[in-house]
Amino acid sequence: VPFLMAIGTVEPRKNHLLLLNLWRRFAERTIAAPKLLIVGQIGWNNEMVLDMLDRSPGLRGRVLQVSGLSDAACRQLLVRARALLAASFSEGYGIPLVEALTRGVPVICSDIPVFREITQGKAEFFHPLDGPAWERAVLRHMSLDHAAAARSGVATFRPPTWERYFDDLIAFLS
Repeated sequence: VPFLMAIGTVEPRKNHLLLLNLWRRFAERTIAAPKLLIVGQIGWNNEMVLDMLDRSPGLRGRVLQVSGLSDAACRQLLVRARALLAASFSEGYGIPLVEALTRGVPVICSDIPVFREITQGKAEFFHPLDGPAWERAVLRHMSLDHAAAARSGVATFRPPTWERYFDDLIAFLS
């Protein structure tokens, strides 16, 4: 069963509402869409997200939110996902994006500066409120041909290393 993942604490700045609204629209229009797996602890001020998960019949069987997975279990799921979704309004860094790209998993993310920097341009970028663009991107990943092309497109991603970080820092200070 094809699925996409979102990894991170369920809180407003992560913009899970955008994703849930997409999957609810897929259900209302009976569009065959991949499953959505949300992996992360329940954070603060998330009543709307929890309400949608509990009360929206269209999300049942299409969206699953889980907490407490081990790092190994999360990695095993991530490599099987068609893509990682990160619809955040703001982030400090975005470790899940780097982990996904390092493992050859395509990333669909918000067009925010930190995501542009850490993904080395190897992600698909959309405004965090542009639901139609996110919808088109998610549905493209249903195609096996697109999924294969997307995976090959991230193959040149170079994960950050401490050595490269300090080389860049020394170059900057020089």
